[in-house]
Amino acid sequence: AKGAVITSPIGLWAAPDGTLYFVEAGSSQVRSIGPDGKLGTVAGALAGAAVGLAAGVPVNGPGGLALDAEGRMYLVESLTGTIKRLVGDRLEAFAGTVSGYGGDGGPALQAAFQSPAGLLFVPEPAPATGAALWIADVLNQAIRRVGPDGVVSTVARKAESKELDGRVAYPRLAVPLGAPASLARASDGRIYVADTKRHVIWRLDPAGGDVEVFAGSLKGEPGGEGDGEGVAACRLHFPSSVVIDAKDR
Repeated sequence: AKGAVITSPIGLWAAPDGTLYFVEAGSSQVRSIGPDGKLGTVAGALAGAAVGLAAGVPVNGPGGLALDAEGRMYLVESLTGTIKRLVGDRLEAFAGTVSGYGGDGGPALQAAFQSPAGLLFVPEPAPATGAALWIADVLNQAIRRVGPDGVVSTVARKAESKELDGRVAYPRLAVPLGAPASLARASDGRIYVADTKRHVIWRLDPAGGDVEVFAGSLKGEPGGEGDGEGVAACRLHFPSSVVIDAKDR
């Protein structure tokens, strides 16, 4: 991988076997760096060492990635509003049909998303089993999910009022989401969402309850001040990604 030409890399995802995956936005590809340090192309138009047949399949605006418990890769195609799944060395449709909004209560392949971005597998709250694929549905200003049964639902969505009003917490289906772009899960199971347009990090519990402002201005004011103070006192400026480490930092 050293010395390779890589254009506009976005994100970094680690697989259990030590392989690193990232989106190369400049070439609309998903690339990999194996434990041996070799660079490969996983999906998208060929440019470099191909990993499988999916490496010859065009990808329209690759965005977020996620790996399920079996190590299968899920890939956002933001320009088509769809999510693909890499099975073996082939890409197959998993969710989405056309760009738009709709399909809650029905199968994933009949749902509509608009410029989806971040993906995250979230274990189902007990006593249910399995994991749902959560989706940051950016232009629909919503957090959607595909359950283990393949049915789509909305976890949180924008409110009638599109601005933060100084409150810390909002009902799930009346949250002033702006552009939810990235998702991360802490060890206690709570989910954190980077909202690029509202300049905040949201927090919610998959088991239920309100959606809270975790970091950033309670009125959505951008800025860069607040270092050394509590997260509630800080100001953020277009946060586009959120990551949580093994120590919940």
